[in-house]
Amino acid sequence: MAKKGLFIEALPRDGVVTFLALVKEKELRPKRTGGWYLYLLLSDRTGELQTKAWDQPEQTAALFERDDIVKVRGALELYNDHPQLMGAPVQFALPYVGFECPLP
Repeated sequence: MAKKGLFIEALPRDGVVTFLALVKEKELRPKRTGGWYLYLLLSDRTGELQTKAWDQPEQTAALFERDDIVKVRGALELYNDHPQLMGAPVQFALPYVGFECPLP
């Protein structure tokens, strides 16, 4: 079961999570084997998290812009002893009344 509504600082070191974050950096990067992946640096008021989306990177990148708030669901893994969200499908999430803003 996915953990929901967490701040980046409170995310577990591994497992499936769902949370809101600011897209601080967004870049299509080349794979070593050819093709592209989508690199994101996600941020909230507690920290930052690197994210890599391998499936349909161009289509996913077209859904949102840098500085947008997105809802993210994906599997956290450790890479070089740092948590990283891998293969996360990224979905828009719009702020609403009563929303505790995760921005820094």
